[in-house]
Amino acid sequence: NLHQANQLYADLRIFYPEDKIYIYNVNDMIHVQQSIASPEEKAERVETLEFLLSNQAGIIIIPVAGARRLLPPKEVYQNAFLKVNMDEEIELDDFISRLVSLGYVREQIVAKPGEFSVRGGIIDIYPLTEKYPVRIELFDVEVDSIRSFDADTQRSLEQLNEVRISPVTETILPSNLWDDATQRLKAAYEMTNQLLEDEEQKEALGNHLMPTIEALENKEWSDSLSFYTYYLYNKPSSIVDYISKDAIVLYDEYPRILESNQKLEEEEFTWRESQMNKGRLLDGQVISQSFLDVQRKEKHPRIY
Repeated sequence: NLHQANQLYADLRIFYPEDKIYIYNVNDMIHVQQSIASPEEKAERVETLEFLLSNQAGIIIIPVAGARRLLPPKEVYQNAFLKVNMDEEIELDDFISRLVSLGYVREQIVAKPGEFSVRGGIIDIYPLTEKYPVRIELFDVEVDSIRSFDADTQRSLEQLNEVRISPVTETILPSNLWDDATQRLKAAYEMTNQLLEDEEQKEALGNHLMPTIEALENKEWSDSLSFYTYYLYNKPSSIVDYISKDAIVLYDEYPRILESNQKLEEEEFTWRESQMNKGRLLDGQVISQSFLDVQRKEKHPRIY
């Protein structure tokens, strides 16, 4: 579980540098998983996925809940990171669209990680994994300057040659996937609506889901999208698919892993029933994958 994973992380930190050991921070309680995570938790998970995709040597600790979590296909996430260099040319509308697809929300002024603003040829972005927001100034379409700044005082701090912009969340949606995701979610909603006989449940389902469908149709980011990860991609993935081919997977106390998986499945079953009664879940909606199903796909050398 997450508590044991954190203990293991603390122990291993004695022997390994901080930038070589990561923990995929996913809460064991399903209702907490489905609530809005703190920027720190999001950043921790994004940094873990980024490190996995870097093919560097290191250690990743994954609690059972993390192995069960639905993720975008690996190739989708690999192409998600934005890098901006000095003298590069930026087409503003396309750049804004890509920021939205990474989970960034447009505001008048950036105040916290995950926000961006555009004023004329000035683009302010607060990357999730950076200490300070970044200001990109354009001369027509060419990047004229990049610098970090203080969000409170708006004063410049440091000139930069480039900036790498990570996704805000694991649930990213590139522009070419928005339309298909919208159609899948709408079809699932219509089917569920036909199956429901209780009018109150139908109304609750519509009230819960329609803002998400409208956000998809308008190509606007919404935190609620992560609740419907199953419908956003043709074939959702798991963190096991992100592990490099030459990695070794170590199962720590395998019988307890199986116990944790069983407990999580039982808790999710109870939670699903309550959500269905409240008209919040779609018929056939998958929230997470069984650890055993994930393990069957896993082809790496194993140590038990």
